[in-house]
Amino acid sequence: NNHLAMRDSVCSQEAQRMLVVLLLLAVTRAELSPPSEFGESQCGASPLVLPQPDRLVAIGDIHGDLSKLKGALAVAKVWNDTHGWIGGSSVAVQLGDQVDRGDDELAVTALLREVALEAKEAGGALHVLLGNHELISALGSARFATQGAMEKFNARNQSCP
Repeated sequence: NNHLAMRDSVCSQEAQRMLVVLLLLAVTRAELSPPSEFGESQCGASPLVLPQPDRLVAIGDIHGDLSKLKGALAVAKVWNDTHGWIGGSSVAVQLGDQVDRGDDELAVTALLREVALEAKEAGGALHVLLGNHELISALGSARFATQGAMEKFNARNQSCP
């Protein structure tokens, strides 16, 4: 019975984690969907081709490491803990793999969303792409998730009504 209870708990945690990742997919899809799905495209321009920014920055894999994300944003000179978005009209692209292998998945996701909103308000942008780890999670596998990340997801879900 203990084995079954533990299996059910792990399955429940994996399902909850998968739902969060699916929400990320949905939010990202809504942000990147062609305007024709949500209204008409302007001047017939391709909705998937963005104008060339004055400054473009790429940020690689974060893998659930909040300090790595903060460091990458600071090195790119687009964000810092003190002032938030400092990149002006810069465009930063996070290339995926925000989750797995680190304990701070929720915090990483929250900070990316916060920075994206700050960037937009300042005339810049942060585009967050999906990597293979987001897709693996969306397919229901938590094999690369750390125990710490799973515990944080479980604690978060227990605190929500």
